[in-house]
Amino acid sequence: MERRFDHMQQHSGQHLITAIFDREFEDSYVDLDAKDVTREQLDKVERICNQLIVDCTAVSVAVYQPDDPALKSDVTRATRGLPEDVSGPLRVVTIDGIESNMCCGTHVRNLAQLQAIKFLNVEKGKAKCLVHFLVGGRVLRKLTECYDREVQFNGLLNGGAPSHVDLLRKLQTTVRSVQKSSRKMSSELAQLEADKINQAPDPKPKFYTVHRTDGPDSDYINVFLRCVKLPECFLFVTNAADDTGKGAGQMALQGRPEDIAALGDPICALLEGKGNGKGPRYNAKVNKLKEIDQCRKLIEEHFRDAEAEK
Repeated sequence: MERRFDHMQQHSGQHLITAIFDREFEDSYVDLDAKDVTREQLDKVERICNQLIVDCTAVSVAVYQPDDPALKSDVTRATRGLPEDVSGPLRVVTIDGIESNMCCGTHVRNLAQLQAIKFLNVEKGKAKCLVHFLVGGRVLRKLTECYDREVQFNGLLNGGAPSHVDLLRKLQTTVRSVQKSSRKMSSELAQLEADKINQAPDPKPKFYTVHRTDGPDSDYINVFLRCVKLPECFLFVTNAADDTGKGAGQMALQGRPEDIAALGDPICALLEGKGNGKGPRYNAKVNKLKEIDQCRKLIEEHFRDAEAEK
């Protein structure tokens, strides 16, 4: 019963909204086929709709035969354009003084049962606008949802609703500043790590592995690989948000094309990743970083076998 009444409210509310848009902005808005709807126009239609609800405007349903003379009256213009060969009864829903429309859906007995109408936003398309709205019980549920969220924000932001926007803007500024500092530090660490390899005494290492927890969006991997100047050295670099090995992260391999071809896919599979490589580079998004040690063993075996074949 509750579900049926909810659908009844939304359906009848849609009839009312469309009728008021049609009446108030007839030259530009028919069935909301328009490129834009302004906030002022939305507010006006919302205000008119809610006043009609307060006035308990009657809603009536009548059934006519196609040849009924009443269908030609101004009251039931909803049937205009109806083909002449239509047979069977026609159901017309009338909102008193507002509109009449053919419809087989369920409707309220008067607009007071709608309780309230609230417009949310307008979604613009190529040639029309989709107006999102709530009617009746959904308005109250939305208000409860918004208030509960507001209370949570009060605690998280340590301030009341009037200050939420300013507090969030300050928080965004702080986050951007911290992110900028973090990227700078990550790049500097990558440069230092690369310098350590570049300056290593001969013989230079055959392979080198690095695992970082700067987060998967860090610039560490790209900076590190760009700064290493040893094309013969196989580099295995991973980046994640933490050391648990449970979250997603990134993986990159760099080295001789033949080593990439031999190790890229097996390492990616061990880390449950998805990626590809070509030439001296292999990139992937991975999901099982706890297998990094297995990957290192695989790399060690590869180069040990390669050395034994010489």
